[in-house]
Amino acid sequence: MWRYFCEIRGGGIFNSKFDLVILGYCLHWIDRESIFQCIANADGCVADGGVLVIGDFCPTYPQKRKYHHKLEADAYTYKIDCGKMFKSFGTYKEIYKFRYDYFNPCCNTINCSDIEDFYCVQVLKKDLYGGYQEV
Repeated sequence: MWRYFCEIRGGGIFNSKFDLVILGYCLHWIDRESIFQCIANADGCVADGGVLVIGDFCPTYPQKRKYHHKLEADAYTYKIDCGKMFKSFGTYKEIYKFRYDYFNPCCNTINCSDIEDFYCVQVLKKDLYGGYQEV
């Protein structure tokens, strides 16, 4: 996984197109300096008609959080609904979304704990031109 994480940040092997690309629990770690390049690299891997699966935190607003496992380190995570970034271009359509409590995976209602700690699995279908209305 780490190999591909590093590759998505810098391009690397991603000159190929795939029918399925999975971004699992990694986008919140990407520095804000390179997040758009990572999104572009990931998008470039998904073939037209392919599927992108994103598993990551999906708070209701963008958040910068001190990494709680190493409070002494100057490390942060950046939590945002990453699916929205892909959908905003009109080339991805959400075909499935499941939210659940990161700390209590059996609970998928907002009454379980802080909704900002919810994890989300989103399945997006890529269609380069189908999301646009001709006018």
